[in-house]
Formats: sequence, C-alpha cells, structure tokens
Amino acid sequence: FISFPVGVPHKNLPLVLLPHGGPIGIRDRWAYLDDAEQLAGFLANRGYAVLQVNYRGSGGRGQNFARLGWRQFATGIQSDLVDGVKWAIAKGYVDPNRICVFGASFGGYSSLMQPIVAPKLYKCAIDYAGVSDWRIEMDRSVYSHLRSGNTSFAQYVGDRADAKAISPLFMLDRFNVPVLIMQGGADNIVPPQNAERLR
Repeated sequence: FISFPVGVPHKNLPLVLLPHGGPIGIRDRWAYLDDAEQLAGFLANRGYAVLQVNYRGSGGRGQNFARLGWRQFATGIQSDLVDGVKWAIAKGYVDPNRICVFGASFGGYSSLMQPIVAPKLYKCAIDYAGVSDWRIEMDRSVYSHLRSGNTSFAQYVGDRADAKAISPLFMLDRFNVPVLIMQGGADNIVPPQNAERLR
C-alpha cells in the first residue's frame, strides 16, 4: 500500500518505507487498525509518501505464500521491500534522494537490513525494537508460536550459524546512513540486548 499526503501532487515526495513486523503470517491492511497503519496516516499527514509492502511470508494470501518467507529474512523479504521502493521511484511518486526506512520488531530488523542490502537507496533508517542478533531470539519462548505443528524456529531462520549470518549486528561496518535506534527497556518480545549491542 502507498499512502500520500492530502492536497499535494503525488510526485517527487519524500518516502518512508514502513515494513511490518512478524514476519510470517502478519500483514499490513488498508485500514487504520493498528500502530503501523496509524503511523502511516500520521506520516502522510506530515507530507511523506508511506509505502507498506506485504512481502513474501506475509499473511492473508494463504500458507504457500507465507512459506515463501521461510529462511528469507535477510534475502527475499528484503528484496521485496527494495522492489517496492524501486516501484515507487519508477512511478515518479517519490524523490529518490529522500527515502527513509522505519520499522518496529521485524520491521526494525528490516530497517537495519535495508541500508545494508541497498546501500544507495536510503538516506536514513529508524529501528524501533528491531532484532539485531537472531541468536538471542532462537531459544526464546516468545517465539513458541513459530513451533506449532511441524514448524520450528529453525525452519524460519536456520541454525545458529545461519542466525548469525543474517544478523545486522555482524554487519555494522556496512552501515552508511544515520540510524536512529529506539528500544523499550522492558520489551518482552525483542529484548533490549538487541539495541544495546548495536552501540
């Protein structure tokens, strides 16, 4: 989805890419029902175009589509987000020199990964409670919902070596844009160590 500010031409606008959390089975909707959609409306009200991409693995399109996100956290999902931004540029909606990425939870992880996978695309990144080290998350009970049926967290990410390989914490030398990091001190979904280790 792309949201535009009211009363201005849909051309050469600054863009905020707003990747949703999850990633598997969660999706953005064309309604203002949760924090992400409300943030999209707020940012559009302030003059930004806001892009929300239901990347591979997102909910609402069946199990086969959801499975496309397995073991694609740092690759396919990030490519889908880049493709969305390139689409908005090609349409002329956005100024390619004024693009930022802002996400929470898995969206925060994507906010850290986007400048790494597309280093010339973004001018800034905002990480709100994003995962910086997937090894922290691998054994946490909060991800027990990913262990239902025959599905384990390893099916989503891989083993500990795979988890390290897709963790932005170990790619800090590749950051080339300013990054704002926000984190709640009592977060029980993405623990504060994820932000603290980025210092």
